[in-house]
Amino acid sequence: IAVVFSALYSDTVGVTSCTLYVSGSSAGSMTLSGGTAHKTYTFSASGTFPVYARCSDAAGNSTSGSSAMVTVAAATSTAPPSSTASEGTLLKMQCGSSADVNDPCRAVYYYGDDGKRHAFPNEAVFFTWYNDFDDVIVVTNDFMASLTLGHNVTYHPGTRLVKFITVNTVYAVGENGELRGITTESIAASLYGTHWNTTMVDDISDAFYGNYSFGTIIDAVSDYNVSDVTASVSSIDDVL
Repeated sequence: IAVVFSALYSDTVGVTSCTLYVSGSSAGSMTLSGGTAHKTYTFSASGTFPVYARCSDAAGNSTSGSSAMVTVAAATSTAPPSSTASEGTLLKMQCGSSADVNDPCRAVYYYGDDGKRHAFPNEAVFFTWYNDFDDVIVVTNDFMASLTLGHNVTYHPGTRLVKFITVNTVYAVGENGELRGITTESIAASLYGTHWNTTMVDDISDAFYGNYSFGTIIDAVSDYNVSDVTASVSSIDDVL
């Protein structure tokens, strides 16, 4: 069973990384987003498991959060995958018992109003639109294959700052999903807080450069209102 784990973090220096631990062993790095760390972990057996997050800041300090006990029951029969779904929903295919974490069946898509399925490049993008995977509909392979693959889903406007790995420019995401370069650190700090550079910036692989369009630069705080931009969209369809 796959479970999304979340942990709240806060630090005066700025948290740079968090790792999920299950039964005392590292389960890998968590995705940081706006003071919350996320990671999906798949349990392969039933039982009770202690789970906690360990985070580090820019000064090299590390601390672990409180341990939560997670009980996983033995698998029971599940409903068969659906042969149809409504536009505006989240979709994935059914996974077999031997599917690993990289199996294509793990991919979650947004079924857009354009009749296409749109992939999330990673969990960081997904969690700017949704809090969990509770509403994902499992569909048949045939139904998924019948949907044309559309544009990748991009970041929810207003929620995060982003940059490409090989480019120094930091961007805010605008109302129409376009990226708007921020000209100074002081503007970024005014918009997203003093620790914007350690808590609010996500790196985007250069492979996804073509997913975005680029709007006018932000060279004054008055050029961009975070709350207005965040509220400017009601669904992913608004930025496709």
